[in-house]
Amino acid sequence: MRQKTPITIVTGFLGSGKTTLIRHILSAAQDRRIALIINEFGALGIDGALVQSAPDAPAQSDIVELANGCLCCAVDEDFVPSLQALLARDPAPEHIVVETSGLALPKPLIRALGWPDLAPRLTIDGVIAVVDGPALRDGRFDTASGSNPEHPDSSLASLFDDQTGSADLIILNKADLLSEGDQARLTDDLRNRCRAGTQILAATQSALPIEVLLGQSHTPSEPEPHHPHDHHHHHDHGGFDSFTLTRAEITDPALFQERLARVIVAHDLLRVKGFARVTGKPMRLTIQAVGPRIEARYDAPIRPDQHGTELVIIGRAGLDRDAIVTALEATC
Repeated sequence: MRQKTPITIVTGFLGSGKTTLIRHILSAAQDRRIALIINEFGALGIDGALVQSAPDAPAQSDIVELANGCLCCAVDEDFVPSLQALLARDPAPEHIVVETSGLALPKPLIRALGWPDLAPRLTIDGVIAVVDGPALRDGRFDTASGSNPEHPDSSLASLFDDQTGSADLIILNKADLLSEGDQARLTDDLRNRCRAGTQILAATQSALPIEVLLGQSHTPSEPEPHHPHDHHHHHDHGGFDSFTLTRAEITDPALFQERLARVIVAHDLLRVKGFARVTGKPMRLTIQAVGPRIEARYDAPIRPDQHGTELVIIGRAGLDRDAIVTALEATC
């Protein structure tokens, strides 16, 4: 069965730090084959040039630059053909990252990934919105802040709301230019704008752990051998915590996903990823969650030594592991 290629969409207003985030991802992703689609509002490919100059930049042939336009307005003409061209490469990329222009609406791109010719080959790893913290503090995206020249009927406020409202993870960037009080106030403001469960993390230079930014390509193609108490082992990485939960096979995948969604919101989890064995199914169920977005699919035959379910849980430091384990190990 063909493996789906994970795709991450990076959105955010002009100057928020999207290209800096892309460079950070490339530097932290080591030897993974990451392909990029970079969309710019102007005709000059500044962002593409910045990415190409990074020490860990992909090969030129794995970078698609779409300049002088708004990608959300050219889904048929530019976005879909670019994805198809990247997927046709041999070897195919292990992960695709799309950097939209600062004036693009991400929702048309997200919808396009569900089209019949793309849905069997791609899976949404996450939508990341990068927010310029000082600009938000200074009222840049208030209702009366102005109009969007690419979408004349849309104010910058509605553009901002569309970008953040589509996100699974929001990066409050340039945190070094904000006071602690500003960070707290802006985080509350963003939480009121976005979907329940969307993660909001403050950062400087868009720098966050790669485990938080990219999930799908960090899930091994085969689970590692485990022990009965693996969920007690955890890793604290710069204010973030992770552990592996193991449980028996799942009898009701839909009920388990509902329970997982509640746990994500209750414990402010950043990512959940792993494999589940489902009663009566010969295929393993791959589970990926970032913020409120949960995707579960049967993607490969179950190995003879895979007897249960393994999930990697990632959140902020201080996770209540016992409560999370209790909730997710309950019978279902």
